[in-house]
Amino acid sequence: MAEPGDGTSDDHRGLTEADYDWSSRHIIAARLVEALVPPGGRVLDIGGAAGVAVDLLPHHDVTVADVIGGGVDVIASGTDLPFRDRSFAAAISLDVLEHVDSQQKPAMVSEAVRVADAVVLAGPYDDAGVREAEAEQREGFEVMYGYEHPWLSEHFELGLPALNGVVEQLSAAGLQTGVFGSNPLRLWSELRFGTHVAQLFDIDRETWPLRRYLVETFLDGGDAAPPSYRHFVVGARNADVAGAIDLVRPGADAAAADATLEKARHDTLRIIGAAGANIPELQVHAHNLEAGMAELHQELDHRLEVIDDLTEEAERRLNIINEVTEKADALETRLHAIEEAVQRDRVTRSIVDRRLKRPARPSE
Repeated sequence: MAEPGDGTSDDHRGLTEADYDWSSRHIIAARLVEALVPPGGRVLDIGGAAGVAVDLLPHHDVTVADVIGGGVDVIASGTDLPFRDRSFAAAISLDVLEHVDSQQKPAMVSEAVRVADAVVLAGPYDDAGVREAEAEQREGFEVMYGYEHPWLSEHFELGLPALNGVVEQLSAAGLQTGVFGSNPLRLWSELRFGTHVAQLFDIDRETWPLRRYLVETFLDGGDAAPPSYRHFVVGARNADVAGAIDLVRPGADAAAADATLEKARHDTLRIIGAAGANIPELQVHAHNLEAGMAELHQELDHRLEVIDDLTEEAERRLNIINEVTEKADALETRLHAIEEAVQRDRVTRSIVDRRLKRPARPSE
């Protein structure tokens, strides 16, 4: 069985500058697969349209299924997978259950269990702290951007899955199970806010140094410090789930988590400062845009005036055409009357001529 890190799951190229919430879950999931499934084993990534699992698991045969087309192997819903029973060594689904209707969540778990010998179901599960943190970030995003956060709003509308319910469902299907947390909740919230600010002012690159630190330094030492935003639920028929989790689970160093949270807060302040430094430039840009819009409005007004003038001229000419048409119709009517009169005159003359040429009857 492969040790975690034998593949590219520890080669973080392409992930170090990505959002830590996104990169960390893919790295940990890849390590779990390496611990549960020998090289060459078939792995199903349910809802993995981004295709990250394929890159992180080069020694496994990865199939990606998603309802979103493009970059996937099979377009399918996780609640109705078009695969035979136990046709995969493992099925993973990362942050997908919370985007499935509450009534369909059990069906998705059942399908993952049906098609695979091991399953990894990661994401935010229903918890008061998680709901509160998501609500805070969802509301803050809407204030900043003026519209709803696309995936946090779905979490709220469709509901977070119940952690105990998923574990019980796996156990009832005969799988060994295990659970561990990931991404400290307060750190998740701080990073989410910093990312929202950075993206609002188009300075996302300002977040890259901290993201690199999180993946390269913090992940292994403190990512599992509670309370967690995300939990990994692992189930398997024949593999040693507890052993795999012991190999893969990040450290839970509370001091490291607190220090990283403080580092993230300072980074957020730095990002806000960078955003503030951009404000004068943005104000100039906004002024230029306003001036440009004013010119466009003037040009539009001028063209509307021209259109009005042309419309009036067109109406005037149309009236002339109508008048000419009416006169032409009257002339045509008179012409028909004259032609009829001429024809009658011809007939009359013909009758008169015949009478004049007829010989007189002899007198009796």
